[in-house]
Amino acid sequence: MKKIIKWLVLLSIFATLSLYIAYRFNNIEKGEEYERGKTPGCYFVTFSGDQLIYKDDVLFDGNYENRGLYIKSIYTDYESEDDLLLSNDFYMCVNIYKDWVYFLDTENNLQKVKFDGSIEECVIRRESGYISDVLILNDILYFIRSNEFEKSSLYAMELYNNEIKEVVEDIDFKYLYDYCGSACVISRDNEKVIIYNHQSGHKQVYDNLDTEIQGFLLNGAIIHYSRDKIIIRDSFETENDEVIVELENIYRIIVHHDDMVIATANQYGVIQIYEYRFKKDKLKRIAIANYPPRDYNDKFIVCFSDTGHGNVELIDRKSGEIKIFSFK
Repeated sequence: MKKIIKWLVLLSIFATLSLYIAYRFNNIEKGEEYERGKTPGCYFVTFSGDQLIYKDDVLFDGNYENRGLYIKSIYTDYESEDDLLLSNDFYMCVNIYKDWVYFLDTENNLQKVKFDGSIEECVIRRESGYISDVLILNDILYFIRSNEFEKSSLYAMELYNNEIKEVVEDIDFKYLYDYCGSACVISRDNEKVIIYNHQSGHKQVYDNLDTEIQGFLLNGAIIHYSRDKIIIRDSFETENDEVIVELENIYRIIVHHDDMVIATANQYGVIQIYEYRFKKDKLKRIAIANYPPRDYNDKFIVCFSDTGHGNVELIDRKSGEIKIFSFK
């Protein structure tokens, strides 16, 4: 009888552990390649000074749904009540311009809302096709729109007069980067990289890399990835690649202009977060996290599940301490 009880206890522990591992693994994005190199701050979360604008659950039609756009001080936690709901119709692509927050709603309309939530306006109403990405650079809002035939183009909107112009045709709907203040896209056949600046009207076309572009530094250097190696190249006009980081199981890389955050995740769902500073050529492990990173500033890394479940957490970049920012 004691042996039976012992085996039942062991089986229970094993089952619980298996469920936990499955949960952790399922809270990690499945790794569509284009997600690894997306422009930081342009999907579900972004920093604005000492505030965080983020996606979280909101009561909608009697049910809690993951469609709320909130703003709150980064120096508070889940126990504070100073979070402000900006919109209950947020889907993705949050961007900041002056005292407005731009985003795509759940119907794929482009909206903007004041920082205090007082005014919400529709900027571009969906008519046909869909908008897949949005990026504001200086006074220009770039967005990728696909038509009903799945053909995608880059558009530029001048935010001072709302004039819209199609500027690059036949591109991949998944790629939109900030290249030194210009918009960077990739051709539909994945063969060319197109860099376009609407203010100057200047367009440059280069051969695409065989690897995955993750982002760019202020001097135009390219950060790209291949088989657990993060590589730097001076420009599109050279091929002088240098491996700067090599880690197993890399699944997310977020590049800012002078540093980057890297996350690895093994088969058990254990997420390790690192930072790399380009000037110091130094890699540092920050923490073992509960959720994958979404963005960061000079003080904190914000993490939450790609599925929309679980807490929003902040990791202190200096101490590695994790605090619950928003509790679900």
